[in-house]
Amino acid sequence: MNSKFYTYKDLEQRYNRSRKSIWRLWAKEGKLPPPLKVNTIFLGWTEEQLQQFERGEL
Repeated sequence: MNSKFYTYKDLEQRYNRSRKSIWRLWAKEGKLPPPLKVNTIFLGWTEEQLQQFERGEL
């Protein structure tokens, strides 16, 4: 099963916000779930995570 991971650039386009604003939603405000990582490799966010965020379930 191949899962698509959304990067900062994808989120910038999807939400029309800057990378800094997206980081703030995640790291400072806790409104956006943290991106997935394997060891130290950044993968990004899944569609499911983004949909939960959009529905306000996080």
